[in-house]
Amino acid sequence: MALGDSYSSGVGAGDYDANDASCKRSANAYSQRWIKEFSEEAVAKFAFVACSGATTAEVESRQLSSLSAETTMVTMSIGGNDVGFSPVVGQCLLTNLFSENACIASALTAGALAERIMPGRLDALYKKIKDRAPNARVFILGYPHIFQVGNCGTFGLGHLARTAINHSTSALNGVIRKTAAANGFTFIDGEQTFTGRGVCSTAPGGAWLTDTSAGTDLYHPNRDGQEAYAVALDAAVRGVG
Repeated sequence: MALGDSYSSGVGAGDYDANDASCKRSANAYSQRWIKEFSEEAVAKFAFVACSGATTAEVESRQLSSLSAETTMVTMSIGGNDVGFSPVVGQCLLTNLFSENACIASALTAGALAERIMPGRLDALYKKIKDRAPNARVFILGYPHIFQVGNCGTFGLGHLARTAINHSTSALNGVIRKTAAANGFTFIDGEQTFTGRGVCSTAPGGAWLTDTSAGTDLYHPNRDGQEAYAVALDAAVRGVG
């Protein structure tokens, strides 16, 4: 059962389900890739209900009904929309031409908000998942650092702004990791998975996240990024690493 937000639905990876355009569920999302490439057993039932823009409250109200005592595996990324990361990035892009200060302040505020409100929200959601799917292995995916630091070209976000956004992502990931462990769930480290592959990456093959050329799909894992998530998920399923 694939729950969660846009990082789980596959925004940025293309090939979206035309029957539910608002959720942007991609055939290249990591859950789909894992089933096709790594699952050693036939999957009897697969519910792909992750949806772009989802918050913890929306997962609870719109997605948990897919779970049952027969569910054996759950994947999910969630939390970024609760703390407003998308508006933060939008403000950073708008204010970049004038000043980094507003961007940095918004990013740090989002990180502080994550540490204040997300432990309770995540714990409540995780407990509901356990109640509905008591026999399932649950894998919680953390978020990657969107940006590489250092030179990012003339029109890219400045070094301090990118550092602040990455710092806030780490703050949220820290809460996710701790709360997942407290509930017996497996945490998959997005920062580690995407090391060296943020926007402005100079690694062979380039970044595993979309940039501003992707329009409304910006700053999400592209097909390579979703494949990297699938590989990390498989390692976690197998207990490797």
